[in-house]
Amino acid sequence: EAVGLLLQERLGYEEFTIAMASLGRKSLWQEALGLMGEMRHRGLPPDLVSCNCAMAACKDGGKWQHATQLLEDMDRQGPCPDATTCSAALSACKDSGRWEAALAFVHFMQERKLELDTVACNAAISVCAASSHWELALCLFLATRPRTEATYNAAITASGKAPDWRLAMQLFEDMQEELLHPNAITYSVTINACGAALFWQQGLHLLQLMRRSSCKLNAITCSAAAAACAHMATWRPVLSLLDGLPGHGITADGVAYSTGLSALPEDRHWRRALGLLGTARRRGLRLSAASLSLAMGSCTSDAQWPQAALLLDELHSRGLRPGAATCSAATFACGAGGRWLRAALLLEGATGRAVEVDAVMCNTAMGACRGGMQWEAALGLLHQLRSGLQEVGVVTFGAAISACERASRWREALALWQELCGSGSVPSVVACSAVVSACARAGQWERGLSLWTELQALGLRADTLAFNAALASCEAGRQWELAVGLLEEMQRERVDCSTATFSSAISTCEKAQRWDVALALLACMRRAGSSPDAIVYSAVMTACEWTREWRGALGLLDEMARGRAVPDEIAFNAAVSTCEKSRQWSQTMALMCEMQRHDVQPSSVTYDAAVRACAAHLNAAACLELLAAMRLAGLVPAATTVDVAAGACERRLQCFPVLMLLRDVQRAVQA
Repeated sequence: EAVGLLLQERLGYEEFTIAMASLGRKSLWQEALGLMGEMRHRGLPPDLVSCNCAMAACKDGGKWQHATQLLEDMDRQGPCPDATTCSAALSACKDSGRWEAALAFVHFMQERKLELDTVACNAAISVCAASSHWELALCLFLATRPRTEATYNAAITASGKAPDWRLAMQLFEDMQEELLHPNAITYSVTINACGAALFWQQGLHLLQLMRRSSCKLNAITCSAAAAACAHMATWRPVLSLLDGLPGHGITADGVAYSTGLSALPEDRHWRRALGLLGTARRRGLRLSAASLSLAMGSCTSDAQWPQAALLLDELHSRGLRPGAATCSAATFACGAGGRWLRAALLLEGATGRAVEVDAVMCNTAMGACRGGMQWEAALGLLHQLRSGLQEVGVVTFGAAISACERASRWREALALWQELCGSGSVPSVVACSAVVSACARAGQWERGLSLWTELQALGLRADTLAFNAALASCEAGRQWELAVGLLEEMQRERVDCSTATFSSAISTCEKAQRWDVALALLACMRRAGSSPDAIVYSAVMTACEWTREWRGALGLLDEMARGRAVPDEIAFNAAVSTCEKSRQWSQTMALMCEMQRHDVQPSSVTYDAAVRACAAHLNAAACLELLAAMRLAGLVPAATTVDVAAGACERRLQCFPVLMLLRDVQRAVQA
């Protein structure tokens, strides 16, 4: 219609106004402004009606700059703008989020004593709310008369940015006092305000109020309530809301399902996450890449890496381009499952698809390489990151050092540590702990303790892992005094001592044959509230073995049986060996019976120690009984074990059993 009018030779104000109104309804603001120029060209100065039509076109197109220019032209050349003109200009700012221009228009209207009507105020409040200037929005709200539902909705939206959620609730109550009825938008924005302030319970309360009111429940309001719960990872109410939507005749959209996925804690609720995905698919919803990434984040447990890989494949098959966060989630899932090769391939695939491979992705893949003891692959990833001209940070160095530490590659770990220190960056405690542990694993305990001293010189506050790494170096070097000193330092610095901490210190004392210190550390461990496990008890009993403190070993074994630590084969072997060295053959035989009572199968080592204990007392019958029990258990006695038993029989002048033992040895050798 507008084009047809332009082709006519004679056009008046009415025709131009009709044409501009038609263009404005179609948001064709450029054509509308062009018609204004055509009017001037034909000697028809635009009147107020045609200017308002052009301003409305700018409003619908969100062109606040052109609205500003048009208002200035009208103010300078005429016709004088009225309240309708300024309201349209304010609406253009609302869609563009230009709060400064909106306030300038309000000031313009006040200077010219134009009526600031409700529509104009609502637009100004909305643009300030969208720009997070909630104080300005509420000042405009207080100046607005009369107020409508839209006025309150805009003010409540603005109050959602305020630090106190009660402001939104106060506006909600004031609205009803003015006999205005909250609509679906009111409930949604109020629930959003409560959710932004992490008061999800109030959001659910508002949802209950809406159900009891005449306002019909809709998907947007329910999604707002679900989002309020998701902010606090309160997943049960979120899933309950989603499940209850069909009962109200509401079909959940993709946003609602994405909200449900975001509420689920990562790494624990993968079944529920995949269940939500399945429900969305059955309802014909195609979830976004962000939703699939959220589901992928729930599949990071060690057994669910195939699910994460399938979700990534789905993204590719749908032509969606996964971002760095999505690829990192899939890489982490593969790494948690020990699939280091798959993690590395995912990283390579991300590079091939022009996804920006960042340090987070490389660090995740390096963590997978650490789990698989693939230190060379980790160093390759480090080289890949460098070749991409990306800055290698402290966390990345720490991940690479940890991969080398797990594989006992102390030289490579030390080289990376030295490079990190020389880069000018402040090394992390994690990186230092890893290199100290790498040296301890490789038996380079002196280097490890030297690096520990370096950590302290750098002023880094050591955590439990760092102290454990230093204790591992002490254990490797049998430096029990240093180990005790480190424990004392941990207590002074109020660093938590884990079970592994005490275990390492006690093992150091065991290797140094200091059973008294090991027992003292065990008592200290109990006072600290840590529960000793079978490994700790076994280490203390082994320390007792060196000094033949068989009573102490038996006492510890009895303590294990009474406590939460279940005696295992290692603990019984330590006790049996202690009694054997102390020549307590009767206690040794009693321990063999005790093992059967605890359903612990004696090993060849256990039988060997028991035979030696009985042979030391020339108890040939007990030796023969033990060898017979070995055969019944399917164990083949070692030649030295048979030799010890034969010696006991020989000294007892029991020649026939000796011949039988020699025959058994011959058969065992032939087998």
